[in-house]
Amino acid sequence: MTNYIASVDCGNGNTCAMLAGSKKSISFASIRTRITSQTLGLEQGHELDFTSAEWHDNTYAIGDDALILNRQGIDRHMGANRYGGEHHQFLTAYALARLGIKSGSVDITLLCPPAMYNDLKKPMTDAYSTHGVEIKLKGDKKPREWSYSSVSVLPEGYAAIGCFMLDGNGNKSPLAGKLAGDVVLLDVGAYTANVFRLHNGAFNPADLPQSSIANGGGNTHIRLPLLEWVKGAGGDLTAVTLDDIDRVLRLASASGDYVLQFGGASIDLKTMLDHLAKQYADWLANNALDTRYDGLKDINSLLIVGGNASYIIPHLQTWYGKVIDYIGWREFSGLHPADLNAAGGLRLALARLNAKK
Repeated sequence: MTNYIASVDCGNGNTCAMLAGSKKSISFASIRTRITSQTLGLEQGHELDFTSAEWHDNTYAIGDDALILNRQGIDRHMGANRYGGEHHQFLTAYALARLGIKSGSVDITLLCPPAMYNDLKKPMTDAYSTHGVEIKLKGDKKPREWSYSSVSVLPEGYAAIGCFMLDGNGNKSPLAGKLAGDVVLLDVGAYTANVFRLHNGAFNPADLPQSSIANGGGNTHIRLPLLEWVKGAGGDLTAVTLDDIDRVLRLASASGDYVLQFGGASIDLKTMLDHLAKQYADWLANNALDTRYDGLKDINSLLIVGGNASYIIPHLQTWYGKVIDYIGWREFSGLHPADLNAAGGLRLALARLNAKK
């Protein structure tokens, strides 16, 4: 018996998780650091308040809390070899625990780059199916324990189309018509850029071998250049890290405040970010859209998802005029482009289970 249905996108930049049957979701930076579990026992307000987790005999602070508590020991979730590994399993378990899971069994959907899908699907499925979860959040009286009753692995980018093809209950959506004909999907994450064709919403397997561009994501083209530029300002800013840059960009996606405060210094990232975003869009046009798809001449539409989508959509829309601009649609209210893989994965899971009824 399955007690929960969940979808988790453990990205290089962010982890996003969603749980069916509720409106709960969580998103946090995919970083952690080991900390002590000891405390002074002072009253509330006299010690830092943060969320931590005990996992495999270690205690970790996660996300932005890791930056506050132990900047020197940051463990980043980056690269092609992370899928299904211990860090990947930890981020998944932590996200699900924060969403309220304490016991039982979970039907889970996971993501990986499409070009690596055939190599990673089985090891990821085996890793999650073989090992149950035991994790204890700060404040828990006893560990949370659950198993994964079903493990589904979907290609990044492709999962996002579930938000167009299906509604929140896994039933066919009127938005499916937006994907009619030939559509190029561009998924711009932190480490990879994934790009492939869809025909009436179905994946074109001919694109599989070249569908993931390593180092084609925002880490190489936005975060690292921003970091170099910030450090060039000198003073306290020479000690800024990628994690500080990432934190400002993530929070600014909601607040619009791109000012980085560090030590006694501050710097506004917006002007440089806009410059790099245009350069990144140009790079994607040259290395993905023009070279691989002949400038989209025989393509009906371009769909862009992922954590860096909002930076490049305006430029690619100006150049190609075929971008499906879903930002602001009522059906996508509350969903950031970075959330679409997790949200679509959950809808595809619900559709799969509906078909069995």
